[in-house]
Amino acid sequence: MQNAVDAPHELESPVVDFFTKKTITKALKPKPKRFVSPFKITGNLMHEKNVQ
Repeated sequence: MQNAVDAPHELESPVVDFFTKKTITKALKPKPKRFVSPFKITGNLMHEKNVQ
């Protein structure tokens, strides 16, 4: 019975570590390109409209 109880935890922990590492790396990255580019494009369009 003990093995059956321990097995799920052994399977879960690597997945949790994987996701936490992913979120941490995302948080630590100053500006990921795929998130910044749409904002930069919209920001430039807004700025151009305001200037004109």
